[in-house]
Amino acid sequence: MIPVDKNNIVILEPDTAKRDYLRSVFSQWGYTPFSFDTEVIFLDNLSPLDPSLIVLSALSLERISRIINHFKARYQRVSK
Repeated sequence: MIPVDKNNIVILEPDTAKRDYLRSVFSQWGYTPFSFDTEVIFLDNLSPLDPSLIVLSALSLERISRIINHFKARYQRVSK
């Protein structure tokens, strides 16, 4: 079980060097960063982490559409 922290930040970045850099910067600022390289793993871990901030890299339209559709489906179920 991952502890829920008000300082959780989730990073979706396929490039390892950029992902490591962002994780390092956010850690230095006192945040708890969690990074993922694919949107499937990112979406699977999003709810349990309950992040205060989400950082997305420059993704293709197809990959961004998957994320948007996930949020649409999730919040349509919650509002009904």
